[in-house]
Amino acid sequence: MFLADYEIQHALARVQAAFPSFTQWAYINASDDERSLDGFALWGQWVLHPEELMPRHFYITFATHAEHWSGHLTIGQQYYLWTSADVGDAHLLDTAACTTLEEAIVALKAEIARLCHALSGARMRKGTSPHEVAEQIWAPQAARQDTHHGAQTPMHVLFLPQEPRC
Repeated sequence: MFLADYEIQHALARVQAAFPSFTQWAYINASDDERSLDGFALWGQWVLHPEELMPRHFYITFATHAEHWSGHLTIGQQYYLWTSADVGDAHLLDTAACTTLEEAIVALKAEIARLCHALSGARMRKGTSPHEVAEQIWAPQAARQDTHHGAQTPMHVLFLPQEPRC
């Protein structure tokens, strides 16, 4: 699936708002060579300890496959160009096929929340869904008063804190 220019701008704005700690957002919207996906993909980068000699680069990628979207968390390089993987490159999380970009964002955040929860050593209460855990991690105090404007932050606003709370 390929996107029109206005759809690309909307997609970029949406993922940048959903993952504000990620930078250097880029995209491809073409049939590339045999090394990449056929369609639209966009990705952003977050660098752990950028001052180190060999910092770790994490990528969030959202890609289209036929008429579906998927979300991916990788380390080393973005998902769309995977055939040139090198030592240390890895797929960390992938979502199932989603109907919309918004669904893929929510699904990837739920997978990230599940991973952070597991790595923290905490146990998930029986019957708690990954989406509930994601809401606790990604949208804490979502209904709190905005001290600058007096407005309430809507519940559907999900964000990545400056320091992940894993």
